[in-house]
Formats: sequence, C-alpha cells, structure tokens
Amino acid sequence: MIETAQTVTVDCGIDATWANAKDFERWASIMPGYQTCEIADADNSRWVLKVGVGALVRTVKVQVQVLDWAGPERVDFSFKLEGDPVTGSGSYFATVKGATQTEMTLRVQVAGNGPMVPKCLSARPALRRSLHGCGRFGVRFPVDRPRLQIEVAG
Repeated sequence: MIETAQTVTVDCGIDATWANAKDFERWASIMPGYQTCEIADADNSRWVLKVGVGALVRTVKVQVQVLDWAGPERVDFSFKLEGDPVTGSGSYFATVKGATQTEMTLRVQVAGNGPMVPKCLSARPALRRSLHGCGRFGVRFPVDRPRLQIEVAG
C-alpha cells in the first residue's frame, strides 16, 4: 500500500474551503490528465484521466465515492480504477487557523498491483494542487512554496 499526505494553509475561511471541497467536478478537474467528470449522484462520480510517463499514455476511468460528508472539517472517500486492480481511499481535513486562514490536509492510500500502481504515485503533486482552490477564489501557487496566495476571481 502507498500512502501520502499533503497539507497547505490557504488565506480564506473554512466556509470558502468547504464550498471547494464539496465540488466533485472541481477536484477532478485539477488532477493531472483530467478529461471528464461524470456526476452520478451526491456521493458518486466517475473521473476520466489520461495518465502515463513519456510516450506511454493511457486513459483510465476512476469511480470515486464519498463515504462521509462531515464538512466543513472532513470528507472521507474511496476510489477504484475500472479494469485495473487498483483501489484506494482518503480523507480531506480542514482546520481553522484564524478568521481568514484554513489549514487543509489531503491523505490518500493506494492499494493494488499491476502497471497502474506506479502511475498513481504521479498524482502526488496533484494532491497539493487539489487543495488550492477555495470557493470562487483564483489561486496562484508555486509548487515549491508551502503557503498559498489567493485572490478573488473577478
């Protein structure tokens, strides 16, 4: 099993971060290789991603299910690649750090075997990027900086 976690602090309140966290399509759209996101219902979606290294690119379909909407502080989810023996789970956590700051953590576990497991590791930078948006804010985030600068999108 592969486990990873990323934590960032954003300059916006927990309500704005929750507006972002409960939006399936927004989370899917920041994943590397994003193609589409189909919403099945309030807890289930299907993401289509192109993943690969160099010239070896493959389209994968990922079933994502929210197991517990405990917002604005937590969301627990699971995922499964269609046609590949890869499954996983994770949690999103948000903690108020001040009137206008929220610390967000995304933890993900991936289990399975076969050729797609190493490619799931390439999603690690996406974990950090997935924590950037909040509500209707636009975010500028240099990947090597631990803090975010957020500006209101006009």
